[in-house]
Amino acid sequence: MPRRAHYERSGTDHDRLHRRWLELATKLASANEDVYRLYRQSVEDMAALRLHDPDSASDGWLPAAGVSWFVAIFGRDSLVASLLNMIVHAGFARAALEKLAELQASVMDEERDAEPGKIPHEVRTGELADFRLIPHTP
Repeated sequence: MPRRAHYERSGTDHDRLHRRWLELATKLASANEDVYRLYRQSVEDMAALRLHDPDSASDGWLPAAGVSWFVAIFGRDSLVASLLNMIVHAGFARAALEKLAELQASVMDEERDAEPGKIPHEVRTGELADFRLIPHTP
């Protein structure tokens, strides 16, 4: 059985979210097979660089800066990646703006380089963030 056929029938949450991503992404038709494949691979590559935010009111996808160490929200980089992908998936920009607005600083915090109105440079979660051993915590 081809791997793709098995993948499309699988029913995990991850698979369902991936299919939804592909359904919402802008479609491209081209007589040039190379252009079509390049576009399709680009959409798949962006799918690999997305973070799902289940609390988001929009599509809930945020762009990560890169695999493996940069799978996190990066303020300006998330916004730039969202802007560059708006023609493919506008939900990226909505989710990035919503999340960064939620994380926007409201008080001065010199240790975290936060001041009212400033968006975070980087937001990490996990064990190091939970124990406040890194400065880039939510």
